[in-house]
Amino acid sequence: MQITPETEGRAAASSSEHTEKGVLAVCDLSRGGRAALRWAADAALARDTQLTVVELVRRERGDVGCGHCRQGAALWNQHLDEIASERLARAQALIGDGPRVSFEVAEEPAVSAVAQIAGRVRPDLIVLPRHGLGWRRGASAAARLRQLGEWSVTVI
Repeated sequence: MQITPETEGRAAASSSEHTEKGVLAVCDLSRGGRAALRWAADAALARDTQLTVVELVRRERGDVGCGHCRQGAALWNQHLDEIASERLARAQALIGDGPRVSFEVAEEPAVSAVAQIAGRVRPDLIVLPRHGLGWRRGASAAARLRQLGEWSVTVI
């Protein structure tokens, strides 16, 4: 399935209607990130719950600078959305057809974006990749997420 803004919207709507606890995983396609996504999919399947996969993007502000800068930011943000859709499609191919999955794109900063989505979809488990997060630092992000909600956070 191609991830488009329309399918993203349907996935977000279905996850917001979802009332049982689920699993939320941050999309990272590094080797460690792929292992974390597979682990999250297995956990969701074992629990028979929804898996929400979140792709994080760092968009440029489009409301500052000259007209040329704003236009450049808009084009860059459009390109980032296309990249996010491609990455989520690759994540879906990796996960397969096992668990019920929804896909979302969230805007950085990472911890607050994940916490905001978690507050809406209400998972009982958040899965973060240990490696491949780069500037996000998996362990410290996990500690901050644990402080922000009633969910468990696992770093794989």
